[in-house]
Amino acid sequence: MRMEFRDESRVQGYADGVLQPRDTDQLVQAIRQAAQSGRQLTVQGAATGLAGGAVPQGGWLLSTRGMNRILGLREDNGRFFLQVQAGVTLSQVEEFLRKPIQGRQYFLPPNPTEKSATLGGAFACNAMGINRLRYGRFSESIAGFIWVTPKGEVLRLKRGDELHGMDATELLAGSEGRLGVAAELELMLLPVPRANWGVFFFFEQSGSARAFTKALAGDYLTACEYFDQAALDLLRPSKQLPAKAREALYLELSGEDDVVLEDCMAGLLGLFEECGGRDEDTWAADDLSEIEKLRALCHAVPELINNEIDKAGVSGAIKYDLDFQSAHVWGQIDICRAEVMQIDIFCFGHVLLGQAHVCLVPHSPEEKIKCEALLERWSAQIAEQGGLLAVENGLGKNKRQLLWKLLPPARQAYIMWLQELFDPIGIMQNGLHSK
Repeated sequence: MRMEFRDESRVQGYADGVLQPRDTDQLVQAIRQAAQSGRQLTVQGAATGLAGGAVPQGGWLLSTRGMNRILGLREDNGRFFLQVQAGVTLSQVEEFLRKPIQGRQYFLPPNPTEKSATLGGAFACNAMGINRLRYGRFSESIAGFIWVTPKGEVLRLKRGDELHGMDATELLAGSEGRLGVAAELELMLLPVPRANWGVFFFFEQSGSARAFTKALAGDYLTACEYFDQAALDLLRPSKQLPAKAREALYLELSGEDDVVLEDCMAGLLGLFEECGGRDEDTWAADDLSEIEKLRALCHAVPELINNEIDKAGVSGAIKYDLDFQSAHVWGQIDICRAEVMQIDIFCFGHVLLGQAHVCLVPHSPEEKIKCEALLERWSAQIAEQGGLLAVENGLGKNKRQLLWKLLPPARQAYIMWLQELFDPIGIMQNGLHSK
């Protein structure tokens, strides 16, 4: 029976069957069943991805949603580790951690934004949360995991273990269902900082946000996200943004000393004024529940862009998203804006780390073709400058062929060797090269 699927990237696909294991043993059986039948597998968690990786193009869908149990909490020398199945969601973890541990609140860094996402999915794309500036990628919060290879082998790995001469965690995190499936994860928890601030700065002049970020410094910053005017315009119908705002930055700070953090905030406000900002053009919160509301505003932008794609109604249109990291992040954004012509463009991202998204929304088949050409040209420019592509949400299916063309031959050969090593019969559908 053919079943239709799509994820948040708007990539569409289908599967001829669905496998729904509930534990590691059943996961092994499912993979071996696919191998014996000659069916390709696409692994899917909550289908919240933005790159189409969880959308099957035939074959069988392997869903981890039934593997949704929190297995326990472990303490080691005052540090706490949470053991979970791969289908557990971020919201389940947050709910579990609402109860203090030995009198202190704990959390899971780097705080990926989409709370309905599964932890296995976050590991598969090596997610980067809003607080990546301090806490890094999702893999940096993994103490250990159980991995099932495409051959049906079970590997029990911990941080620091090597696999084929490489760090096992960094090798498999971000492999997006090409090299196997995470069955269970052990997460390293951190105590919630005692003092926290979130603040939106709204700028009336284009270019002011760039000047602001160039002067930013400090060990207390945990987040810095940029939004251009087009992104802010998507928020205006539901939020009373400052009327003249043309771009914005959202920052978070955290630490153990309230006074030190208040001094940092005062310094940021002074810098904002130097960049032409006014006190009334800031939104600030020092309570975690209020900070969550500001984070929700950030998260609304990519969702609203998805809505624009749906409203455009162009058949077969996906999310034309240039997700990149470059030392020339601001210059690349300028290039994209200058070359985009009349196509709708939205720019946002973690600019302090040199990372940004440039999203295009076509309104006709002709614009769709132009979007594809623009993304290919811009991607080549970034690669030539030594930048990185598909930084935050993974390759999925809608960027796989483009990136393969841009890789040097030596890198292509390495990827082919690695996939042949893990998946010699080619049952995992998300492989970068064609069999």
